[in-house]
Amino acid sequence: MKRNAPSVPILTYHGLVEENSAGNGLYTLTQAQFEAQMAYLARGNFHSISLRELVNWLTGKPLPEKPIVITFDDGLSSDFSIAFPILKRHGFTTTFFVNPGTLNTEDHLTTDELRRLNGEGMEVGSHGFDHIFLTRLDDQKLHDQLTRSKKRLEEILKKEVPFFSIPRGRYNHRVLEAVKGVGYRAACTSDIGVNRQDADPFRLKRWTIKRPYTLDDFISIVEGRTKGHLVFEYLVKQSAYRLLGHTLYERVRGKAVKEK
Repeated sequence: MKRNAPSVPILTYHGLVEENSAGNGLYTLTQAQFEAQMAYLARGNFHSISLRELVNWLTGKPLPEKPIVITFDDGLSSDFSIAFPILKRHGFTTTFFVNPGTLNTEDHLTTDELRRLNGEGMEVGSHGFDHIFLTRLDDQKLHDQLTRSKKRLEEILKKEVPFFSIPRGRYNHRVLEAVKGVGYRAACTSDIGVNRQDADPFRLKRWTIKRPYTLDDFISIVEGRTKGHLVFEYLVKQSAYRLLGHTLYERVRGKAVKEK
């Protein structure tokens, strides 16, 4: 049944690993964790939708019951080797945001794998040409990151790539205007929350799913009753960023992530 959903959550994943080995980082889930989360969505009759469907919904088109968007950032090799078989088994669609500058490099997708994912019905979006802070770039370099990525992905896939995910989650008005200016239809941020039908398509909110989250934490996010400690964690992170600034924050964050 189609209806106008009150809101739609977007989930963000990064890398996956086969076993619960140490030193894989805050944003790297195990295969078992991801499988359990996708199984919950399947049991709960969630319907995964593409970003294209979400953006069309913003203009009034209906969605299925319990819609959810699943995204992966960074174009890591585990997108194909681990995530894809699980997603396919559950009948879920996903948007893979890729940096063309890292394709065919160690631990990243190959161009053939990217074509296979897209050919199997998975959506592909741009994550910038390289995985760098866009807010640090001058106007020309910013334009280059946005256009080179879009052009290269479209050359590989032989189709339009209309969606963008902001690398490292840092953006400002200038970045968003540049994203619009080169022809993207929508952009995903790392701001937490769900998306209502009046959402700005260039400031779509997402929940980054992290390794320490329990299945109950995950359920609270997708069911729209997010636990207070998850929101508090995000607010602390934002406050630390504003207080420390780009360079020092990333230095501290990098050390903390490696120790997880």
